[in-house]
Amino acid sequence: MKPKVQFKKVRSTGEIFEDSILFLKQNFKPLLKAYAIICGFFILASAILAGIYQVGVGNPFAPRNTDLGPSYFLMICFMLLSMLFTWLTTLSYIALYDIDRQPPTVEEVWSYVKYYFWRMLGSTFLLSILLMVGFLLCLLPGVYLLPIFSLALVIIVLDNTSLFYALNQSFKLIKSNWGNLFGLMLAAFFLIAATHLLALIVCMIPPGILVFLIGKHELTIMSVAFVVVTNLVQFFYMLIIIAVSMFYFSLTENAVNSAL
Repeated sequence: MKPKVQFKKVRSTGEIFEDSILFLKQNFKPLLKAYAIICGFFILASAILAGIYQVGVGNPFAPRNTDLGPSYFLMICFMLLSMLFTWLTTLSYIALYDIDRQPPTVEEVWSYVKYYFWRMLGSTFLLSILLMVGFLLCLLPGVYLLPIFSLALVIIVLDNTSLFYALNQSFKLIKSNWGNLFGLMLAAFFLIAATHLLALIVCMIPPGILVFLIGKHELTIMSVAFVVVTNLVQFFYMLIIIAVSMFYFSLTENAVNSAL
């Protein structure tokens, strides 16, 4: 059996990717439990609202304003909250785990989530606006800022600091490491996408049988299944957060060793 993952350690990009997967495997049950209890309501609500919205869109007799009705904005709200709580739960778990390399309890994770909620909510809101502006400006500024902002969110929780300090540290640390972090996040994303695709294939079988039997509403049934599965597999996006956190610890440990 492999020893428990230690976060504060200098690693290459490849080692960070491998150890991020190993950490997720070693902590799968306690992390999933914390995720289900803390984020479950928002994930389930966003999945249900997305399904209801998709039924409305797929219904040819639905009102023309269905696309931008209250259900749409409520769905977006819950999706954003589910993403926020996914980040908070993962980072809180890592911060507690790093103390003694023991899986924290749900109560301990929840105490951290409550403590950082408003700070992360404001930070995420501000960074999301800046990121959207970056993507609107010929896409490249948004691509450049994404790893920097992701690292800043990690620093806020793991260093218990403000957004502006975290952004300053993020820009300093990533100055000559942007490509490594972007490549790491991209590799994690592709692995998650493959997992998502596999889950879709498995979960699309029952709707596919239903479509075959009733022979109508094919688009609505399949699209509802798609959006529901997409919301329910958000757990695996924790891998990106874990990888960015491990990347941060590697950079800080390398800076400490260089200063000695």
